[in-house]
Amino acid sequence: MRRTISIPGVILLVAVALPLTVVVAPILGIIDQLRGHRRFKLARIWLLAVGAASNELVGAAWGSLLWVRFGLIGRIRSERSMAAHTTLQRWWVRAHLRNFRRFAGLHLVLDDLDLAHKGNAVVIARHASHADAVLP
Repeated sequence: MRRTISIPGVILLVAVALPLTVVVAPILGIIDQLRGHRRFKLARIWLLAVGAASNELVGAAWGSLLWVRFGLIGRIRSERSMAAHTTLQRWWVRAHLRNFRRFAGLHLVLDDLDLAHKGNAVVIARHASHADAVLP
């Protein structure tokens, strides 16, 4: 039930917000300047939100295509399916990190990258936002 509401909602949001961005972002930039926000706070929030919604739409469409490609024929756990889904997951994380970097100034710093190569790990997190989902 949730997806019957959320996916059409994201489609509608992107369909409306993306074309409006060419008008809304400059207006928000002007408002930011008038309010003394030299770093364009409102404009960056708009761009981050539209970017996140656009990434979600592309990811949902891509995931749906993978389900049609592998799920309908009972090959969802095949090696090719796993590789395709891993590619989608990597794209999704990179796309969101790119938006966080561009519009929120977020930069990840990993102290010991060697730990990530040692095998499996258990991550316990309170998944509250997109930012939480992409943090290692």
